[in-house]
Amino acid sequence: MTKQSLALAALVRSETGKQTESVRNAGRVPGVVYGGGGENENISLAYNEFERVYREAGESSLIDLSVGQGLPVKTLIHDVQFSPTTSRISHVDFFRVTMTEKLTTAVHFEFVGESKAVKEQGAILVKNISEVDIRCFPQDLVAHITVDLSALENLEDSITMHDIAIPPGIEILHHDPTDTIVIATPPVSEAELAKLEKEGAAVAPAEVPAAEDKDKKEGESTAK
Repeated sequence: MTKQSLALAALVRSETGKQTESVRNAGRVPGVVYGGGGENENISLAYNEFERVYREAGESSLIDLSVGQGLPVKTLIHDVQFSPTTSRISHVDFFRVTMTEKLTTAVHFEFVGESKAVKEQGAILVKNISEVDIRCFPQDLVAHITVDLSALENLEDSITMHDIAIPPGIEILHHDPTDTIVIATPPVSEAELAKLEKEGAAVAPAEVPAAEDKDKKEGESTAK
């Protein structure tokens, strides 16, 4: 749940439309910066440097972005596009944040620890929720929220929203305290496994991710 503040340097980009391919061929990522009451800016960033920061920051950590000779501004990575043919990053959007205004974004759960129910009783972990929408001031943002699986000691044990430690200043949106994040379900029998395989379902021996509830309301101030 550690907070992160990372830095990136960008150049002003004049290439637009089909011309942006020349930016990519030069080993850079085209992007745009917007929001915060400022003008939209077309930029480009060194591919390897952006990829490194993106892996660390995701879309819920503040990034100090400097464009050309300008002073760094606080931003969030708002959207990253990938090439359908090469899977390389093809474009990125940055959203300028105002430190005195709350924003809404998504933060993923980081599952840590070892479940005794899985280790000793062969339970299958079913993860119902992998990320949540949150609202907070930018300085209270976290890269992830930790869920400790060691609390799952027996079959049918579960971890709910009420059970996790929410970082200070963070408001979880669109979920009740009783909503189940992860549950240790009984192991699948050979007959049930054969039936699932026949139906074309994929079952992992220790973990089966469940479909997350997609019925979410929009936040008041959206940064994602």
